[in-house]
Amino acid sequence: MPDEDLSQKDKDELVDLLHDLKNKIDEPKEVKGEAVKRVLLWLADKSVDALIAAFPMIAVFVQSMS
Repeated sequence: MPDEDLSQKDKDELVDLLHDLKNKIDEPKEVKGEAVKRVLLWLADKSVDALIAAFPMIAVFVQSMS
């Protein structure tokens, strides 16, 4: 899916949310859960094409966690 399905603002927002989640990964379940919830709400608010375009960014994030 083309990268243009995500605006620069969308990319910046997603990166910020993923960084916040990464910083809270060792926090208690409730704190970590709120960060996950924000990412999921962001994803739920996007079009299908934008979601598909966001998956590579999310995959890189998940890889960086292992």
